[in-house]
Amino acid sequence: MKALAAVAVIFTTLVVHVPSGIAANIKFSTNTACWRSKSPTIPCTAPGGAKGIVYDYVCASPPIAVCKTEADSDFNPTAFLGPHGRHVQIGGHVICAEGALGDLNVTITQHGTGAVAEGTTKIACTGEESDWQVQAATVSSTDLVAGPATACGLLVISHGAPDARQWCREVIEIE
Repeated sequence: MKALAAVAVIFTTLVVHVPSGIAANIKFSTNTACWRSKSPTIPCTAPGGAKGIVYDYVCASPPIAVCKTEADSDFNPTAFLGPHGRHVQIGGHVICAEGALGDLNVTITQHGTGAVAEGTTKIACTGEESDWQVQAATVSSTDLVAGPATACGLLVISHGAPDARQWCREVIEIE
């Protein structure tokens, strides 16, 4: 058991202290099939002190380990549909280390319709809760409609202490 704890400490340290050149050159996907949790789960501390779980990002070659935190990022419960169902305005908040810069990728899926929308924005981290808004455009041939949808976000910090986190809100309401 002590050996497993020592490996977890070493592994967690490696995850948190990935060289910035490595993190900056990886394009993470919001596809949930790309992420695998460790078994048993390995706790980690992301830059800025956020607690998380170590996940393998298997869509990279070779796969990499990432400290994924969820409690410090969320979507607003309501998003707003644009004309003809081709755009949606969605917002939320993140907390990341002061002075860090990140790229936020958002994907909205609507089960039963096949509609998918994606959008991006830059985040200037303050160390406090930072609100953000994204205008997402459909990437599917199907339009979004008013009703429930799922939103997932992926924040990649590439300036400052490298980090990546992904989170989803299973039900948002598109109005």
